[in-house]
Amino acid sequence: GDDNDLLTPSRVEQCIKEAAEMPVVAGAERKIYWADGYEQKKTKYAVVFVHGWGACRQECRPVPQNVASAIGANLYCGRLPGHGRRHRRGRLGGGGPDGEALIDEANPRALLQSAVDAMCIGLAIGDEVILMGMSTGGVLVSWLASLPSLQAHIAGVVLISPAYALGHPLYPALKHSFATLRLLPGNIGRRWRSWLISAIIGGTKASPALSEEHQRFNSLVYPSAALLNLLDILWTLDTIDFSCVTAPSIMFGNPNDHVTNFRVKAINAFLRFGETSKALHCITKAEHPHVIASEILSPSTVDEISDAAILFVKTHIVQPKYNVGTQDGDAAPPAIMSGRIRSMPSGMGSFPSYSSLK
Repeated sequence: GDDNDLLTPSRVEQCIKEAAEMPVVAGAERKIYWADGYEQKKTKYAVVFVHGWGACRQECRPVPQNVASAIGANLYCGRLPGHGRRHRRGRLGGGGPDGEALIDEANPRALLQSAVDAMCIGLAIGDEVILMGMSTGGVLVSWLASLPSLQAHIAGVVLISPAYALGHPLYPALKHSFATLRLLPGNIGRRWRSWLISAIIGGTKASPALSEEHQRFNSLVYPSAALLNLLDILWTLDTIDFSCVTAPSIMFGNPNDHVTNFRVKAINAFLRFGETSKALHCITKAEHPHVIASEILSPSTVDEISDAAILFVKTHIVQPKYNVGTQDGDAAPPAIMSGRIRSMPSGMGSFPSYSSLK
């Protein structure tokens, strides 16, 4: 609308500047990668990347950069609220971001607003937006892509290990229990939910650092009560009408992902996407079972995922419409073949590793 028209490429850098009173770890801040170096001008397409829970824009580096560079697009990498925050008191974190910030700042309303803001930034730096999301970010961009008011502005969707449901066997029961406790008046529900999750997993959620960069950019230690925000956002977005996602979409994931339920929930959700070009690419040999597109955690699969994403984007989004220059406007394009991917103009793509789902 009119507000977005006022957000020009020349003003957008100031818009995303991090507040001094809320310090952020160097390298985790919101950032725009301009296609022409430092020349701030719109491109036909803008790639918008939304990272996952506890992470920052470094999570899938350099896959978003590779995709944007391949099509000459500007790239915006956002920062979800409460993520990548520098320590103020030195508690909880062992050198990484301040995990305590996840409790107050990463609430569902703030996470949803952050996704909308990322879309607005994308429209300020590109005529159309290609959404890319990892894990929780994948759920947020799926929500954006399902909104009728945004569909005309979204050119495509790239999903990496989307967290439509967590992989823990107790997740279905916990999700509904915690959602029900939200209905209690005042702070009673919050106190009961905090007590319950602390009783289940302890007062602090701690994950081991797998490398120096992993520790530097990820909130690996935080109060377990912060997980209530993650459960709440997944519960809130559980009602996404996936049939409303009509932009060409490709999804990457590992059937053996233990962090999210990719094998059943994510694939079933993807099957319900609207009538559009879709492709599913399964990764089974990444170093990390969940963060499969990462120079930090899964360097061996970065090129495979980058190549498949670029091929899909170039074939189904960037190339001219199929009926241009043809006698038959309804003629369907041929399938695009390569050593890794067979991407069909509609329906599900077929990949060698897809047999691992059977």
